[in-house]
Parts: sequence; structure tokens; C-alpha cells
Amino acid sequence: MRQVTSISQPEDWWDAFKHEAQVKGMSLSEWMGQCCIIQLPSHVVDGLSTREPVGKRQPKKEEETPLMPKEMLDYSDPDYIVKPGDY
Repeated sequence: MRQVTSISQPEDWWDAFKHEAQVKGMSLSEWMGQCCIIQLPSHVVDGLSTREPVGKRQPKKEEETPLMPKEMLDYSDPDYIVKPGDY
């Protein structure tokens, strides 16, 4: 699971961080994570989970919300009411 954290550093530091991440072909988040991992003892690093791929996280199948296909909607029937659980 991802966690968003606010980190305060001087603006020129951020500029240097962003530049170095770009030079390495990494996102700032990935680059900073790698910098932090380097500081950890190897036995701690060995127990860390793998980093999710860069980009928007895709929901797991059980997290997906089923949507009613348009084909199931019968607008011609005035008595047809869509109720939760019908889809």
C-alpha cells in the first residue's frame, strides 16, 4: 500500500533531488526511496516489500465495483426500477 508523506526541505534541495532523479531516469519518489533504502541495514532491506510500478495503481479484482452494463437498462419499461443488487 502506498503512503503519502510530506517532507520539508529547502527549495534548492528539491531542485537538486529532482535533477538527479531525472538524470537517473527515475521518478522523484523512486529516487528518494532508493536513497533511503541505501541507508538501511541489509537485514531490514531483505524484509521490505517490492515497490509498486510507477503510475496509477490498478484496483485489485475484489476492489473493482461492478457497473451495470447499458444493455441491462430497459428504459422502455416504465415499471423497471434498478435496485441495488440487480447488477
